Amino acid sequence: MTHPDIVIDQIPVNFKNAAFLNAGPKQLGGSQRAELLEHVRIAEAIARPKALYLPASILLPRAQTVEVLGHSIENPILYANLQRLNRVFVFIITCGVELAEWKNSLSSAVDRFFADLVSEHALGAAYNHLAAHITAAYHAHGLASMNPGSTPGWQIEDQRIIFSILKNAKEKIGVELRDSFFMVPTHSASGILFE
Repeated sequence: MTHPDIVIDQIPVNFKNAAFLNAGPKQLGGSQRAELLEHVRIAEAIARPKALYLPASILLPRAQTVEVLGHSIENPILYANLQRLNRVFVFIITCGVELAEWKNSLSSAVDRFFADLVSEHALGAAYNHLAAHITAAYHAHGLASMNPGSTPGWQIEDQRIIFSILKNAKEKIGVELRDSFFMVPTHSASGILFE
């Protein structure tokens, strides 16, 4: 029996310890530093990162093939990492449409660069929150992730599998998979979390 997927939409984002803020004073002049801090202030008010995930049983029907809820993925690294496991957590995370729409409203390259920094930080917050949630809820420890297009040999086209398993991601958390296999908002990620 397949369980319904789970949405997490109350994800806090703490920008105070963001790595880009610590590096900023060395690389930015006073006015640019003030601009960056203004972007952070706006992001703090509107950031709503989200996560969608589903615990899923896996099968290893043949060498180098992993089957997740009836979907076959052929990849030797995936197969090797999941060989001793019987479950994974299929996920999609995003910085949120709120930050994406704000970034798209900006015209200057510098403003968009700063918006990228805060959006990337919000995406990281979504990943960390999701991993902590799964660790607590499922007593899953030492979590790692693999992602289509990032894990060697796992083709980006397999994003379709993630979006087939996690149906209606656009309606649930605002993430859409384009024909190019890239996601919108761009600061989104998908893949498999495993112990």
